Amino acid sequence: MAVYLTPYLMAQVACLAASFRYLHGTDRETRRWQGHRGYLALVVAVEVAAVALRDDPAGNHLLYNLYLPVEGLFVGGFLYRLLRPMAPRRVRYGYLAAGLAVAAAYLGELALGGWGRLATGSVALLSLLLAAGGVLYLALLVRTDRGSPLWRHAPLWWAVGVAVFYLGTLLAVAGLPLLWASGDTVLGVAPYALVFGVSNAALYGAWIMAFVCTAAS
Repeated sequence: MAVYLTPYLMAQVACLAASFRYLHGTDRETRRWQGHRGYLALVVAVEVAAVALRDDPAGNHLLYNLYLPVEGLFVGGFLYRLLRPMAPRRVRYGYLAAGLAVAAAYLGELALGGWGRLATGSVALLSLLLAAGGVLYLALLVRTDRGSPLWRHAPLWWAVGVAVFYLGTLLAVAGLPLLWASGDTVLGVAPYALVFGVSNAALYGAWIMAFVCTAAS
């Protein structure tokens, strides 16, 4: 069983456990945050299945291709909800239009490459969109006088995690192949694995902080 306990999976399970530990309440805002429970449960299931399929690249790629639109809808939708009261209308419309463009690119990439080939182009485009959205939200938040320390604001931590994770994903799928050959290592670890490991730790660590702040508010 130890082979299934990857660093990615351990971070995801810790975040899932934190969502049940801290996201309590029946008010509308807390219920929105509680949606992370179902999403994180799916993330854990996908990671377990991906490890089981590690010797079957086509099956592994099919799994991630199926998961990608769910990821985009959940993370992108939650991010849009955060941006909606703060961003100008033209920015919100641009964000939605970019999301539709990513969806079209995803369908086109699958039509050309098939389900058994990882849609890396769509992963890069989605990562760019979500990272940009996270950075934009943080910039807007810093300009807003909330009357309380920003570090206690749950969406701040959530957006920090999203921005770091998707910038890391973009680097791993689009930048690193241009800088390192596939067999190269850094400190004995493949560069993409190192970037994904740091990005995962940042995402789920920041989301745990967001859940803690939600419980304290």
